[in-house]
Amino acid sequence: MQDEVWFWGSPQGFSSNGALTPKKVFYSHEFGVQSLSSGNNNIIIIQKNGKALQIKNQKEEEIQIDCKIIMASVSYNGYLLLTENGEVYSNGNLQDEESNEKVKKIFDPKIQKEKIIKVVCGVYQTYMLSENGNVYGYGRNSQHQFGLDKPSVCNSPVLIKSDVKNIFAGNYAYCLWMLMNNNKLFVSGFNRTFSLGIGDIKDEVFNHPVENIPKGEIIKIITGFEQSIMLVKNNGKSQIYGCGDYAFNGLGLDTHQKFFAHIDSLQDEDIIDVDSGCFHTLVLTRSNKLFVFGINSSGQLGSNNYDSATKPIQIHIPELVHELQYCRVSAGAFNSFLYFSSSSSLDLDLLNFLDNQEACDIQINTIDGKIGCHYLLLKHVIGENNISNLKQVLNQLNTQEAMNVLKYLYAKIYLNEDLQEKLRKLEMTDFLFDVKFSLKENFLKMRNDEESKDFIIKSDSENIKVHKLVLWARSELFRGMFLSVINDDSNQVSDYSGLSLISLKILIDYLYLDEIEEKYYQFINENVIEDLSKAMDYFQLNENEPNLETKVNKIFLEQKQKQN
Repeated sequence: MQDEVWFWGSPQGFSSNGALTPKKVFYSHEFGVQSLSSGNNNIIIIQKNGKALQIKNQKEEEIQIDCKIIMASVSYNGYLLLTENGEVYSNGNLQDEESNEKVKKIFDPKIQKEKIIKVVCGVYQTYMLSENGNVYGYGRNSQHQFGLDKPSVCNSPVLIKSDVKNIFAGNYAYCLWMLMNNNKLFVSGFNRTFSLGIGDIKDEVFNHPVENIPKGEIIKIITGFEQSIMLVKNNGKSQIYGCGDYAFNGLGLDTHQKFFAHIDSLQDEDIIDVDSGCFHTLVLTRSNKLFVFGINSSGQLGSNNYDSATKPIQIHIPELVHELQYCRVSAGAFNSFLYFSSSSSLDLDLLNFLDNQEACDIQINTIDGKIGCHYLLLKHVIGENNISNLKQVLNQLNTQEAMNVLKYLYAKIYLNEDLQEKLRKLEMTDFLFDVKFSLKENFLKMRNDEESKDFIIKSDSENIKVHKLVLWARSELFRGMFLSVINDDSNQVSDYSGLSLISLKILIDYLYLDEIEEKYYQFINENVIEDLSKAMDYFQLNENEPNLETKVNKIFLEQKQKQN
């Protein structure tokens, strides 16, 4: 199943024509969409293999960076990219109104010894947060958005503040929000129409403390042209707050809002993502409902008209249903994007594994029966200490409800609102809503857990330890071999000495992670490709597996081109 991108509003990137309602954009890349960021003239897609695509004027181009890209932020016309090793790349001087330069690494003595962990862009200025809590900025400082008495333009990064936990801005704003390690919030920049939520103070402010902020953990602040939206998590539920111009802040009032106020019309929703363009905002809930509000001059609300909305209205997309694994929103200046991943083969295999109760080694009583699960998976998903809590929770649910909880834990298949409400009323359920790792991250932890591996794959030169439950979930061959005795110690070794060690390692890691790790790229040659083809036949990989051979061949060709 392919990942999908939906678009509506003024023309940009994907489309030469605007759209008054969301329309699906054909997206054919087998590596899928990890994130999407949009600006005035740019769309940056980070794929799940860590590569980035730039889409501009209906033309698509892969951004040539050797490192794995983990984050992108788009300014009015330029962009920043952050790699997994903390390096930052840009496509030129982002203080300019138009940047056509090729992407290049930012070299500066002040940040060379720092590992950057987050990048955000304003209109013509950019910010970087280091692992040590230092914030750097460069570009235009015309509204003193750096909070420093510096020139109107900073051509190289300047240190703005230290001891910072998180930073926020907005692609169409002249400001910087800094959340300190002591949880105090400061803002610098232009307070147009109370857009910074600090009251009557006008024009530029310098490192101004933000008072009267909502109780809880600040997840995100996004500032548009004359409004700011804050996403706050409290007691396991996330809500949004707005301030600024009444036409854009989502409160549904006829006066401007000087301080952040709760958007009451969404009080029953648990919100997972929010983003703002110049004058409009997109809101996505945990149950995959999409809400919009603000100015609709270009159809950016997706409501099939040009009527603006001062408070949230729901936009219905039939494909936005609970089977989707991951979904997020991105707001351009006058357009909107929704992108999501369908369940991967790893998710599908695990859900089939859950349905096969014979493979489970724990039986938990429910109100009307029993349900099986696997101790090792639970250990990595919720932690060993929470397994007893999970048993107590499932004891109070019927079997179908219990199965839905397990699917939510393993593959992020969302819980319907009635079940969410029921769980919140039970004791000791907070851990369910605090699961931080994706299925892929949990399988990565399992792969690195050598002590719990209970099966051996033999190659010509080395024994590879694996988990039976992973083989059971991913391979028809081993499902038949183990039958209903996955926990029987009688089957411990399988001999594949006719296959090369590197081919087996690539395949086994792929079973855990659904991807080919970069450390193997240099070893991929024609012999390895042939061996992998044999190994896939031997293992009888499921039909819903992504085409591993296609991915390997693409990597091989890319490596060949680099050598030439």
